[in-house]
Amino acid sequence: MLAGCGRSEGAQRGRRGQPPEWAASRPSYPPGSDIEKVTIEFDATPEMTAKGADGRFVVPAFQVGYFDGSRLVRALEVPRAAWRVDGKRVAIDLPKPVQDRATPASMSIRVRALASNGALGAWSQDAGSIDALPPEADGRARRRPDGAEPSRAQRQLTMVEVDALPKLKEAVTEQLKGQIPIAEAVARFRNVRELAQAVTISRKLQISFPKLCEAMATARGFTDALQRVAPSGVNLRAELNSARAEAVALVKPAK
Repeated sequence: MLAGCGRSEGAQRGRRGQPPEWAASRPSYPPGSDIEKVTIEFDATPEMTAKGADGRFVVPAFQVGYFDGSRLVRALEVPRAAWRVDGKRVAIDLPKPVQDRATPASMSIRVRALASNGALGAWSQDAGSIDALPPEADGRARRRPDGAEPSRAQRQLTMVEVDALPKLKEAVTEQLKGQIPIAEAVARFRNVRELAQAVTISRKLQISFPKLCEAMATARGFTDALQRVAPSGVNLRAELNSARAEAVALVKPAK
């Protein structure tokens, strides 16, 4: 779908912190001047500007994948409002992740379209590369108050953590019903506890777990995302409390 993607001069400049002039002329994504970002560029396709019969854009968002070779490390959804389009080129600002056991020092970036009907396109070829921030260089972590939770842009759950919890992984796989890859769903959450809560409450309230994962991409947090997809009139706090024991059971290490 994005066969025209490729490593561009703009992407190379972005890695040095100097995006092309037109790309810097509009607000970046995700918001926050304290988040270190790079800019990637790729060729636009006619489908990106096409609209359906209902007047909505056929492609309202992209998924951006951070890859280590062929392994998807994490995924990020970028809404259409965050694109910067100049003729036949599209630019997107991406946050630099912090290096850890599951996040290598350097990764390639690929993109794919997310259609208005929820369908996902194929991953593009490499559209650029990104270097992770070394843990000791993450000044944001040092500025956080003691005991404060990292922001969503700083902390994403990894498959390494989920693989260590067979019950949780099985529950997530069951609720996804093959609609999106498990690695993409996992990357939407901050920690295993939050993921377990999401899986449990989705099952309890018969909420589409893939839709909840999609809502997590643009929500302010888990509660905000849940409010967007939960049935109206539901006391979410009470429901979460009643499902707490089941969620806790999912994150108990295997014996």
